[in-house]
Amino acid sequence: MHAFFRSLLLIICLITSVAFFSVPAHAFVPNDPEVQQWSYDTTNVYEAWDYTKGDSSIVVAVIDNGFDIDHPDLKPNVWVNPGEIADNGKDDDNNGFIDDVHGWNFLTNTHDLEVVSDKNIRVGKPRDVFHHATAVAGIIGGVIDNSIAGAGISQSSLMNLVVIGKSGTGSSQPVADAIRYAVDNGAHVINMSLVTPERSESLIDALEYAHLQGVVVVAAAGNSSLHLEKSPRFPICADADIDGEWVIGVSAVNQTRHNASFSNVGASCVDITAPGVDISSDLADSSSLFGDGFNGTSFATPFVSATAALILSIHPELTPDQVADILFSTVHKTPPEDPDVYEDLFGAGLLQIDNAVRFAEQNMFTSQYDVLFGFEPDTGTVSTRDTHTRKITREVREELIDVDALTMFVKRSKRYAVSVDYKNDAVTVRVYDNTWREEHAWVVPSSGKEDIYVADVTGDKGFEIILSPTYATKTAFRVFSLSGESVETYRIDTPHKGVSVSSVRYGSLDRHELLASFLTDDGVQLYHFNRRLKIRRRIPLPFNKRAVVGAGDFDGDGEIEYLGAGGVGESAYVMLFEKNRNEIHRFYVASNNYKGGLSVFVTDHDRDGISEIQVSQRTKNRRMRVWSPEGKRVRSWYPFGRSPLLPIRVVPFIE
Repeated sequence: MHAFFRSLLLIICLITSVAFFSVPAHAFVPNDPEVQQWSYDTTNVYEAWDYTKGDSSIVVAVIDNGFDIDHPDLKPNVWVNPGEIADNGKDDDNNGFIDDVHGWNFLTNTHDLEVVSDKNIRVGKPRDVFHHATAVAGIIGGVIDNSIAGAGISQSSLMNLVVIGKSGTGSSQPVADAIRYAVDNGAHVINMSLVTPERSESLIDALEYAHLQGVVVVAAAGNSSLHLEKSPRFPICADADIDGEWVIGVSAVNQTRHNASFSNVGASCVDITAPGVDISSDLADSSSLFGDGFNGTSFATPFVSATAALILSIHPELTPDQVADILFSTVHKTPPEDPDVYEDLFGAGLLQIDNAVRFAEQNMFTSQYDVLFGFEPDTGTVSTRDTHTRKITREVREELIDVDALTMFVKRSKRYAVSVDYKNDAVTVRVYDNTWREEHAWVVPSSGKEDIYVADVTGDKGFEIILSPTYATKTAFRVFSLSGESVETYRIDTPHKGVSVSSVRYGSLDRHELLASFLTDDGVQLYHFNRRLKIRRRIPLPFNKRAVVGAGDFDGDGEIEYLGAGGVGESAYVMLFEKNRNEIHRFYVASNNYKGGLSVFVTDHDRDGISEIQVSQRTKNRRMRVWSPEGKRVRSWYPFGRSPLLPIRVVPFIE
C-alpha cells in the first residue's frame, strides 16, 4: 500500500441535517441574516458579545482542508502575514515559506490555498468535505454585524493551513508541520477538527512545542462512537498521560444537551463538550454563502477555539493551562449525575461562552492554596504545582521509594518534606529541607503503618507532626515537634480500627485545630480538639468502615460546619453537618461503586467567604474536583496532568 494511505490519516470529523432557533431579545443581536441558531443560544454566544466580540490581534490557525479566503463573511478577518509581500516570489520574512501571506498549503508545499480543485465533489458527503474548513472558520471568525450570512463567535484573525485533501483524508506529518508553522508565525489558538488513529511522534512533539510556546490547541473527539481510552485517536489523546492541557479535547452534544450519538467519548481525552448537531455556517466558493445541517465534532471544536480567542482578547498573557482552567470552571452541567460517566461523555461540561468571558473579565481563577504536592511511592516521584503560575516540577528521589507516607509544607518561603516508614516494629520519621537534605530523623515504636499530617495544632506558631495509626490500637494520634520531641499522645478507651486526621483553620493561616475520626465498634466518630488538644466537640458520622474529615464555613454564616467523606471501603459520598450534628447536605463525588477512598480538602475556591470541597480519588481517577456545599461540581481538572501521581496533600503557603 502507498505510504500516504498506510499512515492513514487524518479524517475530518463531520456528518448532515437542519434546525431553526431564535436569539434572546435581551442580548446583543447583530444584523447578520443567518445569525440565529440553537447552538449559539445554548452556549450563550449572544450574551457573551455584550462583554467582548474578540480582537483581530488574536490569531486562530485553522488546520484543515483550507477555507475560502475570498468568502465575503471571512475575508475581512483572514490573517495577513505582516512580514510578507504577496506574489513577489520571495521569502520576505525569512521564515522558510515564500509568499505565505494568508497561510500555507502543506500538501502542495505552496501558498496556494484554494480549497480543493475538483469542483465536482460538491454533492453528498464530499459536499461537506468541500465546505468543511470554511464552515469551521465561519463558526470561529465570520464577520459580526456586516449584514452578510451568519456571524462568527470571535472577531479574531484566521490563519489558513491546508493539511487535508479533497478526499477528506491526509497524513499526520503535514499536521505536525502546520502546528509548528502556526506557533512560529504568531497563532494564539490552533483549531484541529480532525482525528487519526496514528500516534505520530512528530505530531506529539509539535503539540508539546505548541504548549511550551503558550499556544492553545483545541481538537475534535471524532465521530465513530468510540471510547477513546480503548481506541485512542490523535491529536485529542496526545496529552492523556502528560502534565498540562496540551490539547483541549471536544466532544459533541445535540439540541437536548445529551451526547451526540456519533461522538467519541473518554474522560482521559475529552475535556469539554459543545454543540455538534445541526450547525449552520459559511459555505466555500458556492452560489450560496451560508448553509445548515452540519453534524460532527468538527463543528463543536470551533466553538471552544473561538471562546479561547475571546478569553485571550481580554487577557492575552494567559497560558494554555490558564485558558483551560477558565473554560472548564465555567461550564454548564448536564445529566448523568454519576461524575465518572459524565466526564467520559462531556469532560468538564457544556461550554458556556458568556460565563467564560465574564470570568476572564473578572480576573483569573485563583486557589486559596498556593502549592499542590503529589507523590508516587512506587517510584519515589514527587511533583509540585504552583497554583498561581501553573508551573509543575517533578523530581525522583530514591530515598522515598516505597515509603509509607509523605507530606509537605512551606514555612517562611522554604519547602519541607516529611516521610514516615514502618519497619521492624517501629516507624522512622524524616524531615527534609527543600534541597532534600535530612534535617531531623527519629524512630517511634509502632505495631504497624502510620499516616502523617503536619500543621500548627498547638498555637505555638510552629509546626507539629501528627502520626495516626492505620492499625487497631487505643492510641489515636501522637504529636511531635519537627525535631522529634514528643508533644502529646492521645488515647481512647477502646481500640479503634483506623484514624483519619485533618485540621480546621480559623480566620488566619496560623490558627489550626486538630480534627480526627475514629472507627470503633460503635461506628465512626468525628472529634474536634482545641489548641490544648482537649476535645471541643464530638459528632457521630453515619459511616460503617472509615471516613475522612474536614471543616469550614459552608454557608457563609461565619460559623464552622463539619465534613465527613467516605474512606477506604466506603461509598464515595460527602456529608456536611452543623455543630449541633444536624445534617446539611449529602452527595456523591464519584461513582457510587467506587470504594477506594477519597482525599478531601476544604478550600475557599472562589474566595467568596464560603468553603468548597476539593476531592480526588486515592486509587483510580487522578482528576481533582471542586464541589460546592450543595453538591454542584464547580471545577474538575488534573493538577499534575493525567499521570499516575497521587495528590496527597494541599498546603497553604505559610510565611
